[in-house]
Amino acid sequence: FTAYDKLVESKALEKIKTVGDAYMMAGNLLKKKSDCGAKAVVECGLEFLEILQSLNAGRASEFQLQQTTGVNTGNVVAGVLGYTSVAFDIWGDAVNIASRMESTGDAAAVQVSPSTWEYVKPYYEA
Repeated sequence: FTAYDKLVESKALEKIKTVGDAYMMAGNLLKKKSDCGAKAVVECGLEFLEILQSLNAGRASEFQLQQTTGVNTGNVVAGVLGYTSVAFDIWGDAVNIASRMESTGDAAAVQVSPSTWEYVKPYYEA
């Protein structure tokens, strides 16, 4: 996930966590900037796909990596968990919807919810 981390940082987005093969990030959570919202998150997801294409170049098909991506826009609850070993996390319907979109999504595409689509549709074709 090092390449993903560098990309997220370059776009001033926030990496939330990795769990197994899952990567969670958010925009406009801690770093409030006009260009770090839904469009930046969708662009980052598309660039993640480009990173995977580069990693897969020259690999046998049975060893190629794939990803599914779900993006949703909405309010979240954020907090720090733990006492001796702390972790930052986010919760809420917006997170749950993005998770469901990711788990049911197509590989090699970025699935966006209707709420996210309202923000990004001027930049993309349906």
